[in-house]
Amino acid sequence: MVNFERVHEKLNEIPEDREQATSNMEQQEMYILHCLYHQLPTTDIDFSRFTVSAIDSAEAVFEDSVQFEDEDGNIRFMRDSAWGTIDATAHVMSNFESVKGIRFKPAFPLI
Repeated sequence: MVNFERVHEKLNEIPEDREQATSNMEQQEMYILHCLYHQLPTTDIDFSRFTVSAIDSAEAVFEDSVQFEDEDGNIRFMRDSAWGTIDATAHVMSNFESVKGIRFKPAFPLI
């Protein structure tokens, strides 16, 4: 069983100087990849959060994330890529929802 309080404590132990600041372009790219990954309808996408150049950059990031494609058309992504990060986060979040009988209320607003 995961001790979420312990996870929260460990996250708070990370010194602020080790936190990486993301550029505005990276934030735009991640938002675009998030929209693509979750197949958001256009009514749910905030188009003011990114520019046309960010779309081109996000496309390059997506293409660079592909590790290989098999003969059946299944695509594998590199784990340390931006797309791999979004995929891993989505899996973690869906696992939180599948835990029966346990409702975790985090002390931090990331979840």
